[in-house]
Amino acid sequence: MKTNRIIIAIGYITVFIIGLYIGQGSPYIPILQIYGNNSMNISDNLSFTQIGIKYKTDKVTDHHYDTMYEKYLREYRGSNVTMLEIGLGCQMPYGPGASAYVWREYLGPHATIHFIEFQQKCGEEWYNNHGVTVK
Repeated sequence: MKTNRIIIAIGYITVFIIGLYIGQGSPYIPILQIYGNNSMNISDNLSFTQIGIKYKTDKVTDHHYDTMYEKYLREYRGSNVTMLEIGLGCQMPYGPGASAYVWREYLGPHATIHFIEFQQKCGEEWYNNHGVTVK
């Protein structure tokens, strides 16, 4: 059981890091593109863990990715990094999209964050409720 969690965590981190290097000219079509907004400040005083708890994401509560994200992604805070997050978390009891708010607050207004979702209905509903920009 523990080995499966480690393999899944490594897979998620690998996909996430690959997503960091995907630029605007990529051949994929994201359901959402979450662009920066200069009116928002980065929560420099809050760690990924604190932001994750604020939005109740399973990245912190169940999977404990926060330690790795904080260690390897802190240097991207406030930068114009482009990242890809796979999945809105459509099956989560708290509802989809918590990561959208976590990544925006953690990375800051200059980051470009793309989300793709396999479940079309969920992605469309989230888009209709939240729009393209998460501030």
